[in-house]
Amino acid sequence: MSVFRFAASFVLGFAFFLLPIPVGERFTVPFDLIVQRIVGGAPGLVGLYFIAVLSISRLIFFSAVAPMMIDMFRKIPIRARELIAIFLMRTAVLIPVWPESRSFSNGPGF
Repeated sequence: MSVFRFAASFVLGFAFFLLPIPVGERFTVPFDLIVQRIVGGAPGLVGLYFIAVLSISRLIFFSAVAPMMIDMFRKIPIRARELIAIFLMRTAVLIPVWPESRSFSNGPGF
């Protein structure tokens, strides 16, 4: 059974990466068509910057700030629900601030 699965996946991979198919006036491989679709719908440089800033902010919050808050406020009970609310508020504040950080990085000395 595993030999059959290997043979089937080998033939499918061969066809996907190497077998030319006609597309309009030219020939191409199916893999090239999929890559063109992915690249065509990919976000631009500004979108990637926004995703990076938002992701890094979220990672910093959950890796450093949230455990510190839990440790600092042991006597004051803080729930996970409240941490998530703070996280969402920080994200909501960060979204309108990130364009300013882009323009600030073009300033003198940066």
